[in-house]
Amino acid sequence: ELTEKVTNYYRNLRDQGYMSRWRRSFFRYNGIGLDGRSDQMLEAGTQGELSKICVNHYGNLIKGVLTLVTSQRPAWDVRPINTDYQSQAQAILGENILDFYEREKRVGRLLKEAVEKSLVWGEGFITMEWDVTQGEIYEASPDQEAIMSGDIKFSCKNPLDVIRDIFNTTRDHNWKIVRSFVNRYDLCAQYSEFEKEIKDVEFNTTDDEEGNYFWFKDDDTSDLVPVFEFYHKKTAAMPEGRYVKWCGDAKLLDSTLPYNDIPVYRVADRNLEGTCLGYSSGFDLLALQDASDELLSAVISNNIACANQIMLIPKGANINHQQLGEGLSVIEYDTTEGRIEPVSLVNSSNETYALIDRLQSLMQMISSINEVVRGEPGANLRSGNALALVAAQALQFNSGLQGSYVQLQEDVGTAIIKFLQTFAQAPRYIAIVGKYNRSLMKEFRADDIDRVSRVFCDIANPLTKSTSGKLEIADNLMQAGLIKNPEDYITMIETGNLEDLTESSIHENLLIRSENEKLQNGENVSALMIDNHRL
Repeated sequence: ELTEKVTNYYRNLRDQGYMSRWRRSFFRYNGIGLDGRSDQMLEAGTQGELSKICVNHYGNLIKGVLTLVTSQRPAWDVRPINTDYQSQAQAILGENILDFYEREKRVGRLLKEAVEKSLVWGEGFITMEWDVTQGEIYEASPDQEAIMSGDIKFSCKNPLDVIRDIFNTTRDHNWKIVRSFVNRYDLCAQYSEFEKEIKDVEFNTTDDEEGNYFWFKDDDTSDLVPVFEFYHKKTAAMPEGRYVKWCGDAKLLDSTLPYNDIPVYRVADRNLEGTCLGYSSGFDLLALQDASDELLSAVISNNIACANQIMLIPKGANINHQQLGEGLSVIEYDTTEGRIEPVSLVNSSNETYALIDRLQSLMQMISSINEVVRGEPGANLRSGNALALVAAQALQFNSGLQGSYVQLQEDVGTAIIKFLQTFAQAPRYIAIVGKYNRSLMKEFRADDIDRVSRVFCDIANPLTKSTSGKLEIADNLMQAGLIKNPEDYITMIETGNLEDLTESSIHENLLIRSENEKLQNGENVSALMIDNHRL
């Protein structure tokens, strides 16, 4: 029954035209046009008289949107359940954990890759699972086999890898099926009882019925096999949820859902009306890219096929063909009959060049990646304020995608905390960046973050990313008396990190809150001479 759901999903994608659209977008983004490629010029026509070229504006504009939306690092804001000292301290630890996963586990790179897929495929996904084979050795089993502490495994998927009910227009899906490609021999080693069934699975790379996007590959020599994982959330019809993992005819696992929710998180610019699929503004650029390539190919064909000089020589003239340069063509004519009138086949009309420029302008307008964002500001844009305004307008146009990107960061950040609360029973370490960017190791368990409820995310202020912005902030802090020594001033300018300056104040406030809670519980607290008694 689950296999039939997968087959129906891919059949609907093909019949409704989504598969062909994704195929074109995939090829265009990777520099492969209708008849040309961005890395080389191809010959066409019956005798190779035509030239085909692909100038990849599509990929360049998609990259521009991607950079515009994801250029700022996320600023995690972990919300505790209560406002007591322990909950506040756990919130700080939670933020350090998320920074560790973003930096050391490359979660930030996967988040950016998901946005890239949403621009090319209409939507992108981050999937998560708890992998018991990762981490460090925790203890030994009765059979003296090493038991690992486990860790979170992240993957980035496109809509071909996340099977759903296409016509469920809500984001609240009861079930999803995730497809991954795994080395068949590693899978056999992990599930040795199904070795024969796994080895019999074929990897068909050309059949759209199976939703394959390896369109450039047409052999079956790969060691990869598709593995499907079915997630059903906990509902009234299925209170414990369900998780099924299979490959071919082998049902590898079948259990209740081990997670609080389906660990699949989506990013998309906007939804395609009437479906659960996403829509990218890049799709609207495909026809314009095709037209631009055709016109450029026509102009280049004219110039390459007809650019060689043709020499006219009267019959009987004492001119040896050997005296002419190589590559030149010669036509002899009878002076009594007249000569051939020259026809320039190289010239293209001014309208052709104007249309090419117009098509490129339309692509920039639709994607809202203007010449400022592409690094080519017009002659009428000279002041910094004007350039900043034009760049801000481009970001405002793509605010829908940026909002979805922030939502993805919040969902993934919350899921990381929830995974660790559920599965991190063994002690584990994270690297925390201390004063002057020194990395410190801190141990924690699931109990150390059990009071964290939700993660919110803010886009970092661009002012802290520029040298002039950092200098301005440092000067203001110096005037306010928050920077008291030259070392803090230099650190602020180099890193733009405000936490180094506020770290002591935060810990002082947390300590005061802890002492107040002890006093309310009737415990004794020692007052020190160096305390700020008024505070």
